[in-house]
Amino acid sequence: MKKHDRFPLQEYGDHSLLTTWKMMYEQVHSQSGEVAGLLRLWGFLDCGGLWYELVVFASRVNEIIKTPDWLLRLVENELEFLSSLQLLSHYSLVDAKDDTSSHSMHAALHE
Repeated sequence: MKKHDRFPLQEYGDHSLLTTWKMMYEQVHSQSGEVAGLLRLWGFLDCGGLWYELVVFASRVNEIIKTPDWLLRLVENELEFLSSLQLLSHYSLVDAKDDTSSHSMHAALHE
């Protein structure tokens, strides 16, 4: 207890999980608006899995559905896309699925 008093936890807002996620999202957005856009887009997709081949399909249907330029830039190459997912993973917004190239988002965050 004495050590805790010397190093108090940083206080913020109403201490809610939503506040924590919002802070993490703002950090992601400050580093890459495109990656923040991917996270927002993911909210409309299934939270259980997202992988490069699924997202790159958007660039192939660009003639049918106007794909946002930021998404086209993210899928230009697989390394760029994986780097985007690493940024989201760094802030614990998504997790890599074991033994696959897929990532998932926690269901509560997805809501």
